[in-house]
Amino acid sequence: MTRCTAVRMDDALPDLLSAGSGTVHSVYRSSVNLQMKNGMLCTLLDPTDDLGPNGIVLSAAVGFMDPELGLRRGARVLADRGTVRAGMLIVDLTGAARISCMVTPGGRMPGMEALHSGAARLDMLLQRRPAFAEGSALQGMFDERTRSLQAAALQTPEQLMGAAERLIGLGMGLTPSGDDFLTGCLAALWYAAGAEHPAVPALRQALAGADGLTTDVGRAMLSAAEAGRFRTSLLALIEELFRPAADIEDSEWEKKAERVACYGASSGWDMLSGVSAGCRILLAQEQNTMMEEG
Repeated sequence: MTRCTAVRMDDALPDLLSAGSGTVHSVYRSSVNLQMKNGMLCTLLDPTDDLGPNGIVLSAAVGFMDPELGLRRGARVLADRGTVRAGMLIVDLTGAARISCMVTPGGRMPGMEALHSGAARLDMLLQRRPAFAEGSALQGMFDERTRSLQAAALQTPEQLMGAAERLIGLGMGLTPSGDDFLTGCLAALWYAAGAEHPAVPALRQALAGADGLTTDVGRAMLSAAEAGRFRTSLLALIEELFRPAADIEDSEWEKKAERVACYGASSGWDMLSGVSAGCRILLAQEQNTMMEEG
């Protein structure tokens, strides 16, 4: 048996792990996904300064793909509040710091200047986004559907839900690009405008219907987003982005943006695209309100 300790974990996990048993879902060089019998997907991670919903960060790399660990798909998993056992790996959770992945609204709607500044900063950064590995056809479809979502957000909740549903599962990989975009967009809207903003419940309702429309990992990410839980790096970026423009330190913002961008093959970039869309939705709504009042 190989024993290791967890240093950080999502603070929602102790209760979720009471499911008790499950199986190994998928194994990668720096992570392994565990499917618990209650449907939850939990992720063990090599050391990292980031943490996603249902994540557990280990104190040291253990080589998840080492055959001696027995972390093959379908291998049995046993878990309780203090320990996770998967294959020949035992993870001690007792000393892990509990970290919240829950979005906490900023308390007030960002002003027009902050929204303009945030959108401009993200637009400049997104010019460096790598081309879609799947080709120009998917790029065109992604661009068209993300534009449609921004337009629908200014119409009715039903139109926004429909536009969001067209993005679920769009793309390739563990978390398709459309899922990543929706996650970033919802995180930005929820933080900036709160859970009662009309776009937030509409997006949440769309994400709640993601079963069967995307990958298992994408579904788990969207389920967490629907509950208001996001990657800590994404939340840190959004908090920095919506500070008054005069208070933003360029070096700090760039560091946090780069941290999000480097997540996955392109997932981080797609999340940043979603955050940019969230900024533009809020900006357009504020402009419409000012015109109506004027």
